[in-house]
Amino acid sequence: MRSAWGTPSSSGKGFSATLGIIIALAVGFVLSWLPGIGDTLRTWLAFSLPTPWGALTYPFVNGGDGSFLFWFLLSLMWVWWVGNDAERSYGKVGMLLHFFGFAVLMSLGWLAGALIVGRPDLPLFGAFPAVAAMTVLFAARNPEQPVSFFFIAQFAAKWLALVTALLVVFNYGTGAPLLGVMLALPLGLVWLYGQNRLPIRPGPMPMPSRKPSKQQIEREAQFRTKVMDREKERVERERLRKLFENCLKDDR
Repeated sequence: MRSAWGTPSSSGKGFSATLGIIIALAVGFVLSWLPGIGDTLRTWLAFSLPTPWGALTYPFVNGGDGSFLFWFLLSLMWVWWVGNDAERSYGKVGMLLHFFGFAVLMSLGWLAGALIVGRPDLPLFGAFPAVAAMTVLFAARNPEQPVSFFFIAQFAAKWLALVTALLVVFNYGTGAPLLGVMLALPLGLVWLYGQNRLPIRPGPMPMPSRKPSKQQIEREAQFRTKVMDREKERVERERLRKLFENCLKDDR
Protein backbone atom coordinates (compact mmCIF):
# COMPACT_ATOMS: atom_id res chain seq x y z
CA MET A 1 0.00 0.00 0.00
CA ARG A 2 2.90 2.39 0.58
CA SER A 3 6.58 2.44 -0.19
CA ALA A 4 7.29 0.26 2.83
CA TRP A 5 5.66 -2.81 1.26
CA GLY A 6 7.50 -5.87 2.44
CA THR A 7 9.66 -4.10 5.00
CA PRO A 8 10.36 -6.72 7.65
CA SER A 9 9.52 -6.13 11.25
CA SER A 10 12.18 -4.49 13.40
CA SER A 11 10.50 -5.45 16.69
CA GLY A 12 13.13 -8.02 17.44
CA LYS A 13 14.92 -11.08 16.14
CA GLY A 14 13.24 -14.39 15.48
CA PHE A 15 10.01 -15.42 13.82
CA SER A 16 7.69 -12.62 12.70
CA ALA A 17 4.23 -12.65 14.29
CA THR A 18 2.88 -11.17 11.06
CA LEU A 19 4.29 -14.05 9.06
CA GLY A 20 2.72 -16.45 11.54
CA ILE A 21 -0.69 -14.85 10.97
CA ILE A 22 -0.22 -15.06 7.20
CA ILE A 23 0.71 -18.76 7.36
CA ALA A 24 -2.33 -19.48 9.54
CA LEU A 25 -4.59 -17.59 7.11
CA ALA A 26 -3.15 -19.51 4.14
CA VAL A 27 -3.64 -22.87 5.87
CA GLY A 28 -7.18 -21.86 6.78
CA PHE A 29 -7.93 -20.89 3.18
CA VAL A 30 -6.79 -24.26 1.84
CA LEU A 31 -8.60 -26.25 4.54
CA SER A 32 -11.78 -24.21 4.02
CA TRP A 33 -11.61 -25.08 0.31
CA LEU A 34 -11.43 -28.84 0.93
CA PRO A 35 -14.82 -30.62 0.76
CA GLY A 36 -16.14 -31.70 4.14
CA ILE A 37 -13.29 -30.14 6.11
CA GLY A 38 -14.31 -26.62 5.09
CA ASP A 39 -17.90 -27.15 6.22
CA THR A 40 -16.70 -28.44 9.58
CA LEU A 41 -14.37 -25.49 10.06
CA ARG A 42 -17.11 -22.99 9.26
CA THR A 43 -19.45 -24.73 11.67
CA TRP A 44 -17.05 -24.65 14.59
CA LEU A 45 -14.72 -21.70 13.97
CA ALA A 46 -16.91 -19.05 12.31
CA PHE A 47 -18.46 -16.51 14.68
CA SER A 48 -22.17 -16.40 15.50
CA LEU A 49 -24.27 -16.34 18.65
CA PRO A 50 -24.17 -20.16 18.98
CA THR A 51 -20.34 -20.17 18.66
CA PRO A 52 -19.03 -17.23 20.74
CA TRP A 53 -15.45 -18.59 20.68
CA GLY A 54 -15.49 -17.87 16.97
CA ALA A 55 -14.81 -14.22 17.80
CA LEU A 56 -11.13 -15.24 17.94
CA THR A 57 -11.08 -17.86 15.19
CA TYR A 58 -13.30 -16.54 12.39
CA PRO A 59 -10.42 -14.74 10.58
CA PHE A 60 -8.88 -18.14 9.78
CA VAL A 61 -11.87 -19.65 7.93
CA ASN A 62 -13.63 -18.51 4.77
CA GLY A 63 -16.33 -19.49 2.34
CA GLY A 64 -14.18 -22.07 0.56
CA ASP A 65 -14.58 -20.48 -2.88
CA GLY A 66 -11.36 -21.17 -4.79
CA SER A 67 -12.19 -18.49 -7.38
CA PHE A 68 -11.21 -15.90 -4.75
CA LEU A 69 -7.60 -17.16 -4.64
CA PHE A 70 -6.23 -14.11 -6.48
CA TRP A 71 -7.99 -11.68 -4.13
CA PHE A 72 -6.93 -13.78 -1.17
CA LEU A 73 -3.27 -13.44 -2.21
CA LEU A 74 -3.74 -9.68 -2.51
CA SER A 75 -5.26 -9.65 0.95
CA LEU A 76 -2.17 -11.45 2.29
CA MET A 77 -0.06 -8.58 0.92
CA TRP A 78 -2.33 -6.23 2.82
CA VAL A 79 -1.89 -8.28 6.01
CA TRP A 80 1.88 -8.25 5.49
CA TRP A 81 1.84 -4.46 5.30
CA VAL A 82 -0.48 -3.57 8.20
CA GLY A 83 0.84 -6.42 10.34
CA ASN A 84 4.48 -5.42 9.99
CA ASP A 85 3.59 -1.78 10.59
CA ALA A 86 1.86 -2.72 13.84
CA GLU A 87 4.68 -5.09 14.78
CA ARG A 88 7.25 -2.33 14.38
CA SER A 89 5.17 -0.09 16.64
CA TYR A 90 3.99 -2.53 19.32
CA GLY A 91 6.23 -5.56 19.10
CA LYS A 92 5.17 -9.11 18.31
CA VAL A 93 2.91 -9.60 21.33
CA GLY A 94 1.39 -6.16 20.88
CA MET A 95 0.63 -6.82 17.23
CA LEU A 96 -1.13 -10.10 18.10
CA LEU A 97 -3.10 -8.43 20.90
CA HIS A 98 -4.29 -5.75 18.49
CA PHE A 99 -5.18 -8.25 15.76
CA PHE A 100 -7.25 -10.53 17.99
CA GLY A 101 -8.63 -7.64 20.03
CA PHE A 102 -9.88 -5.97 16.86
CA ALA A 103 -11.27 -9.32 15.67
CA VAL A 104 -13.40 -9.50 18.83
CA LEU A 105 -14.45 -5.85 18.51
CA MET A 106 -15.57 -6.33 14.91
CA SER A 107 -17.46 -9.49 15.82
CA LEU A 108 -19.54 -7.47 18.29
CA GLY A 109 -20.60 -5.15 15.48
CA TRP A 110 -21.54 -8.17 13.38
CA LEU A 111 -23.53 -9.70 16.22
CA ALA A 112 -25.45 -6.45 16.76
CA GLY A 113 -26.30 -6.35 13.05
CA ALA A 114 -27.29 -10.02 12.99
CA LEU A 115 -29.63 -9.49 15.95
CA ILE A 116 -31.20 -6.44 14.28
CA VAL A 117 -31.93 -8.34 11.05
CA GLY A 118 -33.18 -11.31 13.05
CA ARG A 119 -30.37 -13.72 12.12
CA PRO A 120 -28.30 -14.30 15.30
CA ASP A 121 -27.01 -17.57 13.81
CA LEU A 122 -25.58 -15.84 10.72
CA PRO A 123 -21.87 -16.75 10.66
CA LEU A 124 -19.00 -14.31 10.25
CA PHE A 125 -15.79 -15.57 8.68
CA GLY A 126 -12.79 -14.14 6.83
CA ALA A 127 -9.81 -12.05 7.95
CA PHE A 128 -10.90 -8.78 6.40
CA PRO A 129 -12.78 -7.30 9.41
CA ALA A 130 -9.72 -7.63 11.67
CA VAL A 131 -7.33 -6.48 8.94
CA ALA A 132 -9.61 -3.53 8.16
CA ALA A 133 -9.39 -2.47 11.81
CA MET A 134 -5.58 -2.73 11.71
CA THR A 135 -5.62 -0.56 8.58
CA VAL A 136 -7.80 2.09 10.20
CA LEU A 137 -5.47 2.10 13.22
CA PHE A 138 -2.51 2.88 10.95
CA ALA A 139 -4.48 5.60 9.15
CA ALA A 140 -5.54 7.19 12.43
CA ARG A 141 -1.97 7.33 13.68
CA ASN A 142 -0.60 8.61 10.35
CA PRO A 143 -3.54 10.51 8.78
CA GLU A 144 -1.47 12.60 6.35
CA GLN A 145 1.01 9.94 5.23
CA PRO A 146 0.77 9.23 1.49
CA VAL A 147 -0.27 5.67 0.71
CA SER A 148 -1.05 3.85 -2.52
CA PHE A 149 -4.07 1.57 -2.56
CA PHE A 150 -2.94 -1.68 -4.22
CA PHE A 151 -0.64 0.48 -6.42
CA ILE A 152 -3.71 2.03 -8.10
CA ALA A 153 -4.14 5.49 -6.54
CA GLN A 154 -2.19 7.52 -4.02
CA PHE A 155 -3.81 9.59 -1.30
CA ALA A 156 -3.50 10.50 2.38
CA ALA A 157 -3.93 7.63 4.83
CA LYS A 158 -7.01 9.24 6.38
CA TRP A 159 -8.89 8.57 3.12
CA LEU A 160 -7.68 4.98 3.19
CA ALA A 161 -9.62 4.58 6.44
CA LEU A 162 -12.79 5.72 4.67
CA VAL A 163 -12.19 3.43 1.68
CA THR A 164 -11.60 0.52 4.06
CA ALA A 165 -14.85 1.18 5.90
CA LEU A 166 -16.73 1.27 2.59
CA LEU A 167 -15.17 -2.04 1.56
CA VAL A 168 -16.39 -3.60 4.80
CA VAL A 169 -19.92 -2.26 4.26
CA PHE A 170 -20.20 -3.46 0.66
CA ASN A 171 -18.35 -6.74 1.22
CA TYR A 172 -20.40 -7.91 4.18
CA GLY A 173 -23.63 -6.02 3.55
CA THR A 174 -24.62 -7.83 0.35
CA GLY A 175 -28.31 -8.58 0.65
CA ALA A 176 -28.47 -6.89 4.07
CA PRO A 177 -26.85 -3.42 3.96
CA LEU A 178 -27.56 -2.79 7.63
CA LEU A 179 -25.43 -5.79 8.52
CA GLY A 180 -22.46 -4.31 6.65
CA VAL A 181 -23.00 -0.92 8.30
CA MET A 182 -23.11 -2.44 11.78
CA LEU A 183 -19.92 -4.41 11.09
CA ALA A 184 -18.17 -1.22 9.98
CA LEU A 185 -19.28 0.88 12.98
CA PRO A 186 -16.51 -0.43 15.33
CA LEU A 187 -13.98 1.06 12.89
CA GLY A 188 -15.04 4.45 14.28
CA LEU A 189 -13.87 3.35 17.72
CA VAL A 190 -10.61 2.13 16.19
CA TRP A 191 -10.12 5.56 14.60
CA LEU A 192 -10.70 7.33 17.94
CA TYR A 193 -8.33 4.86 19.61
CA GLY A 194 -5.61 5.55 17.05
CA GLN A 195 -6.15 9.30 17.47
CA ASN A 196 -5.65 9.01 21.25
CA ARG A 197 -9.22 10.15 21.91
CA LEU A 198 -10.11 7.18 24.11
CA PRO A 199 -8.92 6.41 27.65
CA ILE A 200 -6.99 3.44 26.23
CA ARG A 201 -3.90 4.68 24.43
CA PRO A 202 -2.30 2.97 21.43
CA GLY A 203 1.24 3.99 22.39
CA PRO A 204 4.07 1.58 21.65
CA MET A 205 4.43 -1.15 24.24
CA PRO A 206 7.70 -0.96 26.18
CA MET A 207 10.30 -3.23 24.70
CA PRO A 208 12.57 -5.16 27.07
CA SER A 209 15.92 -3.45 27.50
CA ARG A 210 18.87 -5.28 26.00
CA LYS A 211 22.44 -5.20 27.18
CA PRO A 212 24.64 -3.87 24.37
CA SER A 213 26.98 -6.44 22.86
CA LYS A 214 30.76 -6.19 23.03
CA GLN A 215 30.86 -5.31 19.32
CA GLN A 216 28.36 -2.48 19.82
CA ILE A 217 30.40 -1.07 22.70
CA GLU A 218 33.59 -1.21 20.60
CA ARG A 219 31.89 0.46 17.61
CA GLU A 220 30.54 3.24 19.83
CA ALA A 221 33.97 3.76 21.38
CA GLN A 222 35.60 3.94 17.93
CA PHE A 223 32.96 6.41 16.78
CA ARG A 224 33.54 8.64 19.81
CA THR A 225 37.29 8.48 19.23
CA LYS A 226 36.89 9.53 15.58
CA VAL A 227 34.64 12.41 16.57
CA MET A 228 37.13 13.63 19.18
CA ASP A 229 40.04 13.32 16.72
CA ARG A 230 38.16 15.34 14.09
CA GLU A 231 37.33 17.99 16.66
CA LYS A 232 41.00 18.22 17.65
CA GLU A 233 41.96 18.57 13.98
CA ARG A 234 39.38 21.31 13.51
CA VAL A 235 40.66 23.21 16.56
CA GLU A 236 44.24 22.85 15.38
CA ARG A 237 43.38 24.11 11.87
CA GLU A 238 41.57 27.05 13.37
CA ARG A 239 44.58 27.86 15.57
CA LEU A 240 46.97 27.70 12.61
CA ARG A 241 44.63 29.89 10.52
CA LYS A 242 44.53 32.57 13.19
CA LEU A 243 48.29 32.35 13.66
CA PHE A 244 48.77 32.81 9.90
CA GLU A 245 46.41 35.81 9.83
CA ASN A 246 48.25 37.39 12.74
CA CYS A 247 51.56 36.93 10.94
CA LEU A 248 50.16 38.70 7.87
CA LYS A 249 48.97 41.60 10.01
CA ASP A 250 52.41 41.91 11.65
CA ASP A 251 54.10 42.03 8.21
CA ARG A 252 51.87 44.92 7.20
